[in-house]
Order: sequence, then C-alpha cells, then structure tokens
Amino acid sequence: MPALAGNGWMICGDAAQMVNAVNGEGTNLAILSGRLAGETAILAHIRGDYRARVLDQYTQSVQSSIIYKDLKKYSGIHGLLSGPERRVLFGKLPGVLNESLSDYMSVNGTTKEEKQKQLIHQLRDAAGGNVELLRLGLKGWRAINR
Repeated sequence: MPALAGNGWMICGDAAQMVNAVNGEGTNLAILSGRLAGETAILAHIRGDYRARVLDQYTQSVQSSIIYKDLKKYSGIHGLLSGPERRVLFGKLPGVLNESLSDYMSVNGTTKEEKQKQLIHQLRDAAGGNVELLRLGLKGWRAINR
C-alpha cells in the first residue's frame, strides 16, 4: 500500500491499492477507507490543520482496521501469481480442470470414482508430479495465510 496521507491530501480505496483480488473485494474496503478519511478530514477541519501530522490519523485508522488486516493476510498472493508457478496456475491447471470437470459431469459409462482418479492423475501431471503439486499447494496456502 502506498502512503495514505500527506500535507493536504489523503488517498482511499482502489487508488490506495485497497483491493483484495483473492476474495474479489474492493468496494467494501473503499467505503470503509472513505469513511475513515472523512472522519479524519472533519478532525482536520475542526483544528484548521491539514498537515501530514494531523492527516496521519487516517493512516493509523486504516492500519488498525480490517482493511489493513485483510490486505496483509493476502499480501503473499502477488508473489505466487507472478512467480514461475503462474505458468502452471494460469496455463496447465485451468485447461486440465476444464476438461476433467466437463468429463466428470458427462454420462459416458465411466463411474464418478474413476473420473475422480483421472482428475487427480491429470492434475499431478499438469503440476509436474506429486511433489510439485504439493509444493504448489503449500505455497498457495502460505500466500493466503500470512
């Protein structure tokens, strides 16, 4: 997140990178940050002081709110999605899942149990084997559980 306040200014919502792509959230964070900025603006107006030392109350409010806690929790996801795993996450796995789930929902004489085994086998192959699939899962878990 960038600096949130300075002499005569505060920044909120999407402009302040308050977007949680993992959960598809942004509007709720923007509304809350706007409210916190508004409360700080009222305080600054009452004091007649719009310097950074007064507007920094907004930064402190954001840092003690759910905004900061939620964004911090998922801050590792960017590394996962932009690292070398992205080729598997955005290339191989979606294709495998799409084909496998389409097959899973079809009635073609194969049991669901056999289709599940095929899906797991295809996911392992797409990820590069059992170890790589586990490593990817662990890295994903760590990225969203900081």
